[in-house]
Amino acid sequence: MRNEELIVLGLAGLAVWFIFKGRAAGAFQMPEFVKKAAPDYQGWQYFTDGTAISPEGSYYKNGLLVWQP
Repeated sequence: MRNEELIVLGLAGLAVWFIFKGRAAGAFQMPEFVKKAAPDYQGWQYFTDGTAISPEGSYYKNGLLVWQP
């Protein structure tokens, strides 16, 4: 088998394991490390170039309002 096939089989096995684990618990629970990696920003979007978009759609660049709907 090629490496790609082994990776696909491994991921498929992991998916089946998650499905059966979720059924046993009654519902799928998000792992704790995923919860910590995705904090709640209350609708704000932040980008690496210093841009931020508010939940209302206003654009900010380095903390200054650039555009407002």
